[in-house]
Amino acid sequence: MSRVKVLVDNQLDSELVTAGKRLVVVDFTATWCGPCKMISPYFEQLSSEYKDVIFLKVDVDQCKSTTQSQGVRAMPTFKFFIERKQVHEFSGADKNQLKSSIERLQPQLSFASQGNALGGGGGGSGNSRQAYLDNLEKKQQEQQAQYQQQYGNTTTSPTVPTPITSSSSSTATKSRPPARATQPDPIMMKDLIDMGFPENRCRKALIMVNNSSSQSAMDWIFENMDSPTIDDPLEGDTGATTTKSESTTTTTPSTTNTDGSTTTTTTTTTTTSEQKEYPTTVHNALCDMCQNQIIGYRYKCKVCPNYDLCQTCKDTNKHNPEHEFVAHENDIENYQMTPEEKAEQKKRLEARIQEIRVKKAEEEAKKEIEREINRRQGGKSTQQALTKWQEDQLKREQEKDRKEKEADRIAKAKIKAKVEADRLERAAKKNATLNNNVATTTTTTTTTPTPVPVYVPKQNYTESLIQIRLTDGTTIKGTFPLSTKLIDVHTFISNNTSQHGKFTLSSTYPRKIYTNDELKSISVQDAGLVPNGTLQVQKL
Repeated sequence: MSRVKVLVDNQLDSELVTAGKRLVVVDFTATWCGPCKMISPYFEQLSSEYKDVIFLKVDVDQCKSTTQSQGVRAMPTFKFFIERKQVHEFSGADKNQLKSSIERLQPQLSFASQGNALGGGGGGSGNSRQAYLDNLEKKQQEQQAQYQQQYGNTTTSPTVPTPITSSSSSTATKSRPPARATQPDPIMMKDLIDMGFPENRCRKALIMVNNSSSQSAMDWIFENMDSPTIDDPLEGDTGATTTKSESTTTTTPSTTNTDGSTTTTTTTTTTTSEQKEYPTTVHNALCDMCQNQIIGYRYKCKVCPNYDLCQTCKDTNKHNPEHEFVAHENDIENYQMTPEEKAEQKKRLEARIQEIRVKKAEEEAKKEIEREINRRQGGKSTQQALTKWQEDQLKREQEKDRKEKEADRIAKAKIKAKVEADRLERAAKKNATLNNNVATTTTTTTTTPTPVPVYVPKQNYTESLIQIRLTDGTTIKGTFPLSTKLIDVHTFISNNTSQHGKFTLSSTYPRKIYTNDELKSISVQDAGLVPNGTLQVQKL
């Protein structure tokens, strides 16, 4: 059965608070993403296999505020959290990496069984609580043996502080996760301003990362550098430096928990008779050698600026053995960088900003080239389409003129045939009448008279009906005397239509375009436009 919980916007923080020390795996997905759909069934299958791990799913389209605050830029993206801190992240539908990441992170910080809450308050039966305490004691003994084998039974430890022990047999209660800070840390604020960041961005970044570290604030600034609201102040940020409402770690030897138990913090470097265990603190830093999240002790080099190692890489002694390290059990808060670290960080900042600017300039140049190519291709396509339309329009007009002339020819042929038939019929009737009036007694047979052709005088035309086709496809008609020059037809078109500008006339069959001199010298009769004809307007 699937144990994946689908979140709504701004619900992630509350779920991380509820999870406590359990491992939380968050899948940032989208409904339109193919790889997201492919790995979703496997993600649900893992939720059934790992009962101690919390599986959450965030739809980037429905939870835009959460997606932006987490800096998600690709889908699917898997983020791993322990105690509200991100310990690992990767993008892509990689099943092997997803499972291996859960197996690598889950045994370190998640509990072996559910329902056994730390501290008093009745989170399960007595037998299950006793089993959990026995298991914890066994792990502490194994870690103590490993520690003694690694460092030997010395009385002092110059770099490794003594782990926190409890004077009471009861376990400590869970500490409440800190709330989001309302004011930036002044020391980290000064470090960021010294490195060249604007003050408003420094304030906003430190509040957004809850004053965790200067590096986290810088990462937040880089991720949101292109956001139009990066310089907008946060709600409730008045600009005044106030004390934090959440209590910080003190150097008091002992503090009292809510259940009455006492927790004692030992700051001496001498070994005690009680059993030791390695801390499981998740530091807000990455190992500079293996690039993994630092869990446990964080070793900071005193010589190399801003150089950190995890326990495993420190034990390899690959770093310069002459350099001295300082071990930090708890996550470093309000860490003040040295002048060398500030200078080095400023160099990295300038190089990063320059790299971003060069990348943006290259992308903008590529986009400009693509826009110019698209513009030219679009103009070329438009011109080709216009030319083809004009050619098709001319063909349609020519075909229409051809059909009109063919229809005129057929009509004329029919009229001529009918006139000839009428003439022959009248001639036959006249001859028959003459033959009937002449009586012949000697002739026994009659012969059929041969038709005598009747001369029909040729009709003389004095005017011509001319159809004129304009450039917009419309036509007009006009009657002109046979002696009218074509230049007069040109003037008639200019005065009676909207056709202005430079144009000439042309005939379709045969195809001929008249020049200005020909318009002045050729008449309607010379152009063969009797008794009717067609002219076409051509733009110059």
